[in-house]
Amino acid sequence: MVARSGALLGQPSGVVYLAEAHLISGRAEEGLQALAEKIPLLRDHGGAWGAEVLRVNGELLVSAGGNEIEAEKAFNQALGVARKQGAKSLELRSVMGMARLWQKQSKPTEARQLLSEIYGWFTEGFIPPT
Repeated sequence: MVARSGALLGQPSGVVYLAEAHLISGRAEEGLQALAEKIPLLRDHGGAWGAEVLRVNGELLVSAGGNEIEAEKAFNQALGVARKQGAKSLELRSVMGMARLWQKQSKPTEARQLLSEIYGWFTEGFIPPT
């Protein structure tokens, strides 16, 4: 449900967690069904969950052996939402999903390039070489 302010009411996190639980348990089709009616609403009004719902949808599509073009589209949309929000951790999660898909499609160079772009941003906890 969307409030007058445009905020999503309810539990967007619950929908994402449920779909991800289906993914982990190998029931990708059930996860896709759980997300199907919620994707437009969560993408447009789910705040940070918009990127996650799109990413999980991409992961589910790959896991279900589904349309890899649609999975890539979902990862790209998730990446766009995360970048728009400046959410680097969500951007990394989306990039990792895309990179796994590209690795599966025998595109390791593209996957490595995409990962290196975001990986370089994360420096906390790294100890420089001596």
